[in-house]
Amino acid sequence: MKLKRKYLILPLAVWAAVFLLCGVAWAAEAPKPAAPGKVAGLTAEHLTGDATRITLRWKAAEGADAYKIQRSENGGESWKDWTTTRKLTCPDTTVTAGKTYRYQVRAVSADGGESAPVRTRAVPVHLKKITGLKVKRLSGAKLALTWTGSAGAGSYDIYRHAPGEEGYRKVAACAETACTAAGLRANTVYSFKVVAGVNRSDTTYRSAYSAAVANRTGLSAPGGLKCVPYKHTVKLSWKKVPGAKTYHIYREKGKGAYTLLRTTDARKFTDKKVSDNTAYTYRIRARGVYREAALYGDYCKGVRAEVLPLSGYVICVDAGHGNTKSLGTVYLAPKSKKRVSGGSSGTRGVATHVPESVLTLKVAKRLKTALEDKGATVAMTRSKQVCNLNNVQRCKIAKKAGAELTIRIHADGSSNSGTRGASMQLPGSAYCSKSIVSRSAKAGKAIYKAVLKATGAKGRGQTKRNDLVGFNWSSNPTVLLEMGFMSNPKEDRLMQTASYQKKIVKGIVKGTMGYFKG
Repeated sequence: MKLKRKYLILPLAVWAAVFLLCGVAWAAEAPKPAAPGKVAGLTAEHLTGDATRITLRWKAAEGADAYKIQRSENGGESWKDWTTTRKLTCPDTTVTAGKTYRYQVRAVSADGGESAPVRTRAVPVHLKKITGLKVKRLSGAKLALTWTGSAGAGSYDIYRHAPGEEGYRKVAACAETACTAAGLRANTVYSFKVVAGVNRSDTTYRSAYSAAVANRTGLSAPGGLKCVPYKHTVKLSWKKVPGAKTYHIYREKGKGAYTLLRTTDARKFTDKKVSDNTAYTYRIRARGVYREAALYGDYCKGVRAEVLPLSGYVICVDAGHGNTKSLGTVYLAPKSKKRVSGGSSGTRGVATHVPESVLTLKVAKRLKTALEDKGATVAMTRSKQVCNLNNVQRCKIAKKAGAELTIRIHADGSSNSGTRGASMQLPGSAYCSKSIVSRSAKAGKAIYKAVLKATGAKGRGQTKRNDLVGFNWSSNPTVLLEMGFMSNPKEDRLMQTASYQKKIVKGIVKGTMGYFKG
């Protein structure tokens, strides 16, 4: 039995060895898979308008059943298997802006044979083109730009074109998706384009220019605005704004809000809806038309105007006397042949020995200040003690100033020391026009009543006179106030006091305001 098993086992081992040797021989003699032809015409296309796609294309390779693609995300320094396709084109939609890609493609046969790789050029992926660019008008010198951000962008360059310029030029760079273009010309069309970049020094991955978007800046602010209080109104005027069709006038009362007061195509306006002793602030902006829509301009700087009771009125204050020498003779009136004294030196205080000319000048100066405080423009026939002007010359000063009322300040004298009180002298009709006589009477009545009320002085009445040169030569309403008697010791002393002079002035101002307002 042992012999039989030995002889049986040996043939099996021999047979196994034989079969093994035959298999190795057969394997060595098996044919290798045939390598297909190399890929030809390989291209990699990246459109700057789409930063998320690179498209590969090639021609069919002989014997190829599929194509194996590898991708490098660093321009070819390292490679990774990416995809296999049977098509002759392959889009890569997973690319990221700001990187450089490169591809290599092998043709693969059905039995697994592979061709040598063919590589593309390095393809930098540009940022996606900016969209949604909007240009909004802010003012006559500013436009606001906003746009939709580009994925991967870290900076944006703004390019601008203006009339008279050649092409677009870079004017700003920012990291945000908004920018304000300032320092622009008013009423001018500007066109903008925006380019995205990875950073401000980037040139490799910059996007294409966005579509150009244009807008016009607003009109310039009106210049030279003047707001002049004038006789219970405010007169406004300003300079022309190029491109303006109309002007919008806004007014602020006190510290309130601005409200639209008027729209006009003129360059002047009178605001009649004002109140005395009130401050107003005005500002204006122009309105034009652009693309059939309203084109507004900037507001000009607000101008303040305080309306006072005597704003715009011109008043002449004539402090009586002041001459130190004879003023000769003058004609009583322009059409009179009679000659009279050109002026006198006046009276003197019986108790104080103060000359009338000194008293009248003090009161006249106080009156000037008080009238100006109420808005009036005041012309003085004299502001110094010595004034050798005759009464005709004084009338000419008032005429030259354009005075609408002359107030002559005098004090009375009498041989009777007990005589006292104030009176009003007015022009008669012998030499003055009906208009001057009438308006002088109206002014005289208002001032006379107000002075008596303010001072408590005795009233001696109002008298029309034809014998005074200062009336007959006047070209405007004129009144002469006799404040009191310097020949009365008590009244003389009283008129020298500052408190009584202020009362006189207060009455004159109140009466004057009443005359002009009435």
